[in-house]
Amino acid sequence: MDRFYITAKNGVIGDGVKVLSPIWVGIEGTKITYVDSAKPQDANGQNTTDMGECTLTPGLFNLHDHVNRKALRDEPSTLPLNVRSKTFMAQPYQYMLLHGVHNVKNMLSEGITFIRDFGLGEYTAVNLKRGIKEGLVPGPEMMVCGRDICMSGGHCHAAAREVDGVPEMMKAVREEIRAGADFIKFMASGGLENFPREDPKYPEFTVEELKAGIEVAHDAGVKTAAHVYPKAAIMRVLTAGIDCVEHGVQLDDECIEIMVKRNTPLVPTMTGVKGSYFIQPVTEEKKRSIPLLEERIWGPHAISVKKAVAAGLLVGTGTDSYGRLSDEIRSIAAAAGETPVQAIAHATSISAKIINRPELGLLEVGKHANVAAFPGDLTASLDTIDHAVQLWLHGKPML
Repeated sequence: MDRFYITAKNGVIGDGVKVLSPIWVGIEGTKITYVDSAKPQDANGQNTTDMGECTLTPGLFNLHDHVNRKALRDEPSTLPLNVRSKTFMAQPYQYMLLHGVHNVKNMLSEGITFIRDFGLGEYTAVNLKRGIKEGLVPGPEMMVCGRDICMSGGHCHAAAREVDGVPEMMKAVREEIRAGADFIKFMASGGLENFPREDPKYPEFTVEELKAGIEVAHDAGVKTAAHVYPKAAIMRVLTAGIDCVEHGVQLDDECIEIMVKRNTPLVPTMTGVKGSYFIQPVTEEKKRSIPLLEERIWGPHAISVKKAVAAGLLVGTGTDSYGRLSDEIRSIAAAAGETPVQAIAHATSISAKIINRPELGLLEVGKHANVAAFPGDLTASLDTIDHAVQLWLHGKPML
């Protein structure tokens, strides 16, 4: 197995602190075997890829996405987003899977090497993960939840699995695990899908229902995550023993204190929470809602992220359906007052810790060889983190 090298002007190790300039990364098979600013003795023109003025980082993580739905974000349309979403989600699942195949390939060009998919589309993501693992489809490594679990009439009920009461909850979790879910997602509050007709301030699921579902998942060695906006819903999922808080818009000091004690991470999806309100065409109804959303959702969300980072919580990066990972990194940096190097850690080593994958997320000897090369100097600015120039996934170039 021959070793090869990648070199660039700058390297961000991924721990939020260390930078090398220049950087040399040696790869043998799927492992990193050399990281230093000094040129190794056996590096030569035949075994070295010189990325010039680029910055090398570990492969990036998107810990909250819906891989089928990127056309709603990316493709121009004259129709309002809610109409397009309803039409798209009514399509045959075979067609949605084709979108997933297309989208995960594109995500590689964003420097993403790991995706945690949160469903919406039956078991398309379960099959997509299998196709990637078997080499049928080029794409990042995936974790998948199968189908989201919601209460009757709850958030995203048209595309999720509706359950009510403890027995139905227990059965649903067991069946999702049987279908191939790596983790279980609970819709534990309202959201912004049909705001203001749907209001995110309302909790969904009782503590008893959540406890039952989480206990069943934990009995099977499976982690759990919950979509939650208001404090009341956050407190319910924390009381029930949730493993990861998604969105967490109204996290306050009390919530954060509990999460610190339990080492419960947060994936805020700041750009996902905001993104759907700026996809063209923006309806008059959405325009009227923006000041209220700024007051009730977006402003408090930024404050909660700042507090969570300051308290030492693990805060990972996720885009939901409508955000972009580069914007999410920049948004966390702005909310928390962080440097570019600190912000990149949320999308690398911190996200790796959230999913308990210590072999990922760092440019370090012995770690897995997922390496992204971005144009420019990311140690000084995050302006050029939108698209990778090259990506090595499991030690192989992908772009």
